[in-house]
Amino acid sequence: MICMSEHYKRSNYCRAEAQHAFKRQLKIVPILLQQFYKPDGWLAFLIGELVYVDSAKYNFLQAFEILINELNAPAHHDNTSGTRVSPF
Repeated sequence: MICMSEHYKRSNYCRAEAQHAFKRQLKIVPILLQQFYKPDGWLAFLIGELVYVDSAKYNFLQAFEILINELNAPAHHDNTSGTRVSPF
Protein backbone atom coordinates (compact mmCIF):
# COMPACT_ATOMS: atom_id res chain seq x y z
CA MET A 1 0.00 0.00 0.00
CA ILE A 2 1.16 3.49 -0.83
CA CYS A 3 -0.51 6.21 1.24
CA MET A 4 -0.30 9.12 -1.19
CA SER A 5 0.05 12.68 0.01
CA GLU A 6 2.41 15.59 -0.53
CA HIS A 7 4.39 14.52 2.56
CA TYR A 8 4.69 10.97 1.22
CA LYS A 9 6.00 12.23 -2.12
CA ARG A 10 8.62 14.42 -0.44
CA SER A 11 9.93 11.61 1.78
CA ASN A 12 13.11 9.99 0.49
CA TYR A 13 12.37 6.90 2.59
CA CYS A 14 8.89 6.50 1.13
CA ARG A 15 10.27 6.98 -2.38
CA ALA A 16 12.94 4.33 -1.83
CA GLU A 17 10.40 1.87 -0.44
CA ALA A 18 7.94 2.46 -3.30
CA GLN A 19 10.64 2.12 -5.94
CA HIS A 20 11.89 -1.08 -4.30
CA ALA A 21 8.37 -2.56 -4.48
CA PHE A 22 8.06 -1.46 -8.10
CA LYS A 23 11.41 -3.00 -9.09
CA ARG A 24 10.49 -6.27 -7.39
CA GLN A 25 7.17 -6.18 -9.27
CA LEU A 26 5.17 -6.38 -6.05
CA LYS A 27 1.51 -5.48 -6.09
CA ILE A 28 1.07 -1.80 -5.28
CA VAL A 29 -2.26 -0.47 -4.01
CA PRO A 30 -2.23 3.34 -3.80
CA ILE A 31 -4.47 5.11 -1.28
CA LEU A 32 -5.07 8.84 -1.64
CA LEU A 33 -5.03 10.33 1.86
CA GLN A 34 -4.77 14.04 1.13
CA GLN A 35 -7.86 15.70 -0.31
CA PHE A 36 -7.23 17.43 -3.67
CA TYR A 37 -3.71 15.98 -3.93
CA LYS A 38 -2.79 14.89 -7.45
CA PRO A 39 0.29 12.65 -7.69
CA ASP A 40 3.07 14.12 -9.80
CA GLY A 41 6.75 13.54 -10.51
CA TRP A 42 8.21 10.20 -9.50
CA LEU A 43 5.01 9.16 -7.72
CA ALA A 44 2.81 9.71 -10.79
CA PHE A 45 5.29 7.75 -12.89
CA LEU A 46 5.43 4.90 -10.40
CA ILE A 47 1.70 4.39 -10.02
CA GLY A 48 0.94 5.03 -13.70
CA GLU A 49 -2.64 3.98 -14.41
CA LEU A 50 -3.18 1.96 -11.23
CA VAL A 51 -6.55 2.10 -9.55
CA TYR A 52 -6.28 3.95 -6.26
CA VAL A 53 -8.54 4.26 -3.26
CA ASP A 54 -9.60 7.87 -2.74
CA SER A 55 -10.26 8.14 1.00
CA ALA A 56 -11.64 11.68 0.59
CA LYS A 57 -14.18 10.65 -2.06
CA TYR A 58 -15.82 7.88 -0.03
CA ASN A 59 -16.90 7.49 3.57
CA PHE A 60 -14.68 5.26 5.71
CA LEU A 61 -16.64 2.04 5.19
CA GLN A 62 -16.84 2.47 1.42
CA ALA A 63 -13.13 3.30 1.14
CA PHE A 64 -12.28 0.35 3.37
CA GLU A 65 -14.37 -2.01 1.22
CA ILE A 66 -12.66 -0.78 -1.97
CA LEU A 67 -9.27 -1.22 -0.29
CA ILE A 68 -10.07 -4.80 0.75
CA ASN A 69 -11.25 -5.59 -2.79
CA GLU A 70 -8.06 -4.16 -4.27
CA LEU A 71 -5.87 -6.08 -1.83
CA ASN A 72 -7.68 -9.34 -2.61
CA ALA A 73 -7.73 -8.84 -6.40
CA PRO A 74 -5.12 -10.41 -8.69
CA ALA A 75 -2.05 -8.26 -9.31
CA HIS A 76 -3.07 -7.32 -12.86
CA HIS A 77 -6.77 -6.66 -13.08
CA ASP A 78 -9.10 -4.03 -14.45
CA ASN A 79 -11.25 -2.75 -11.61
CA THR A 80 -13.32 0.41 -11.85
CA SER A 81 -14.42 0.61 -8.22
CA GLY A 82 -11.55 2.90 -7.32
CA THR A 83 -10.22 5.90 -9.20
CA ARG A 84 -7.77 5.80 -12.07
CA VAL A 85 -4.71 8.00 -11.86
CA SER A 86 -3.24 9.62 -14.93
CA PRO A 87 0.20 11.23 -14.58
CA PHE A 88 -0.79 13.95 -17.07
